Amino acid sequence: MEIKNQIERILLVKPSSLGDIIHGLPVLKALRNKWPDAKISWVLKDAYVDILNGNPLIDELILLIKSSLTTSIFSFRKKLRHGSFDLAVDMQGLFRSGLIAFLSGAPVRIGFSNARELASLFYTHKVDAPLNLHAVDRNLKLAAALGCEVQGVEFPINFNRETEQEALGFLQNIQLDKGKPLVTFVPGTRWEKKRWPLNSFSLLGDLLIEKMGAGIIVAGSRQENRLIHEIRSAMKNPSAEAVDFSLTKLTALLSKSDVVVTNDSGPMHIAVAMRTPVVALFGPTDPERTGPYSKKCLIIQKDLECIPCFRKQCSQDSFECMESITVEEVFEGVKKILR
Repeated sequence: MEIKNQIERILLVKPSSLGDIIHGLPVLKALRNKWPDAKISWVLKDAYVDILNGNPLIDELILLIKSSLTTSIFSFRKKLRHGSFDLAVDMQGLFRSGLIAFLSGAPVRIGFSNARELASLFYTHKVDAPLNLHAVDRNLKLAAALGCEVQGVEFPINFNRETEQEALGFLQNIQLDKGKPLVTFVPGTRWEKKRWPLNSFSLLGDLLIEKMGAGIIVAGSRQENRLIHEIRSAMKNPSAEAVDFSLTKLTALLSKSDVVVTNDSGPMHIAVAMRTPVVALFGPTDPERTGPYSKKCLIIQKDLECIPCFRKQCSQDSFECMESITVEEVFEGVKKILR
């Protein structure tokens, strides 16, 4: 695809969710490599601002708040037009993101030809990208169509020295044995159906402590405090909690972990971006499309007829896909990675 317009101002549209934003970072890197002097802006939900704030490859963050496209659509459009964008790249592929690209007034608007909710009506250039590709490879189809050369996939996330010191201070305060492996559990997910049972996390934690002397941290948001409390209170051995960390502090913590055991979640992708090995527990979703983008990770998913169903509500009486994953096989997965 030939872009005749001079590209000086670029708008990236990827408002959510956390994992999706991480999947868009290789495109950011590719665009910056091709147009090193361009001004790059990124539209994202205000809830995720921490993960991109201060990123040296981004010149401006345009925050999408709840009312931006309803009561404040005209002021939001005015803010976008003020950017005088030459190129808008929609990596979300939904009506809302396509509309944002259109409202920007960019003469070149690129997105997926098979975008959902008629989003492709807003594009001037449409790119074919099969739905069965991993989300990272799918996004990079857009970069390739713009003439970007991608020789290696990079996830440019940064945290400052102060945040790193906060994470190191936290680890020092919980007094873990520095000579033993540090394993972080991320038990939360946006869908309840994607959660491995809490008692399984508890049993795994005790097993890792008793067999390997591991230090266990259970991490999550403030809304996941109950899950974390249940896991830790059911354990026979002491563990630590990392609750309501900022996204950057969580990123720093995951970068210091030896292994992360996680459901299909945003922090799973943060760990991958930090090159931390992951044992990823999958049920209703497809790891071929949204799994950890790294050869250093281990995916555990049962071979059931209903997988993947992509349903937020299970049609069965129990969440068999997650409940049938055993503590022993996850323990063996952690051991395999640590070896």
